[in-house]
Amino acid sequence: MKRIENKTVELKVSTLLDFFDVVDITAQDFFYMGDQYNKEDKNVLELYNGLSADSKQTILGLMKKLK
Repeated sequence: MKRIENKTVELKVSTLLDFFDVVDITAQDFFYMGDQYNKEDKNVLELYNGLSADSKQTILGLMKKLK
């Protein structure tokens, strides 16, 4: 990883895909969430996306109150 970060080695797409398999994430997750990725956040987003519009508003209101 250090060599990649220091740009002393070029990262091949196949190596990046292998890395995704090792850390058990998809390419979409990696590029969408970047360094903010974690499985708990993804699970919360998936649950939230499955809610009705009214339920989403209820959750957003609750989150604002908990802030």
